[in-house]
Amino acid sequence: MSVYNGFSDFLDRNVSTHRSRAGAPTAKKGYVKGMRNIADQLSIRLAFGNSIVAYLNDAKGCSFVDRLMNGEDITMPRFLWRAFVEQELHLEYTTRNRLRCWRALQLVIKCKTDGKYTKCAMLDGSKSCAKRNSGGKWNSVKCPGLSQGLLQFFVDEVQGLKSRADSRMLIDKARQLRVHLLSTGFQESDLPKLNDKNGINWFARWRAEHNLVTIATGVQLKVPWKRVLRRCRILLINIFRLRAFFAKCHQGRLLHTGTYVCT
Repeated sequence: MSVYNGFSDFLDRNVSTHRSRAGAPTAKKGYVKGMRNIADQLSIRLAFGNSIVAYLNDAKGCSFVDRLMNGEDITMPRFLWRAFVEQELHLEYTTRNRLRCWRALQLVIKCKTDGKYTKCAMLDGSKSCAKRNSGGKWNSVKCPGLSQGLLQFFVDEVQGLKSRADSRMLIDKARQLRVHLLSTGFQESDLPKLNDKNGINWFARWRAEHNLVTIATGVQLKVPWKRVLRRCRILLINIFRLRAFFAKCHQGRLLHTGTYVCT
């Protein structure tokens, strides 16, 4: 019976309980669940792009890189992305990694074509942790030159001369610029409304766009008011005591100017 039971167990393990894996879902090579639609941060893309430019400089020379940075349509070296991903990044060569490197290189080429060579210029006001651009954020803005003109006035006339400026003065200047644009041929529908509540909201957005805050300075004593009064009382007492002492010493006449004349 023991032999029969052992043979039965063998058949159960290898024949009857065998399941086909033909219809079982399998993961693609190099695919990580949840990583398909995750974008890289802007700083990472710039670092990838600069690394690719340095790799091309060592592999193909400065002339090839200069032509590439000038925007010429040239053919990339064969097996470039595979060699860069595997040798430099030490990652598995997949379509996703190849597209990441290609997009990073295109970003660096576009920045340097526009004359942006430093990291601060490449960020162009965006956060280094940003993953996507603003898209159509400014599509509905009317006449952005009006905002830029007010900013130039604030920098040149207010900050340059170290003058004081309040919200009323700046919004009045924006209204003057708007009237000037209307006189030069701009349409009413192409300019923002700056009257009443519309002007207040436009000015608030302008301040938030350029990170301008209001600094309020109040008069605040560093010592208690009772101590100030005590010091003033002591000062006046000392003055009258000195005046009386000088009058006795010089035996003179005190004038209104505070000087003594000896007789």
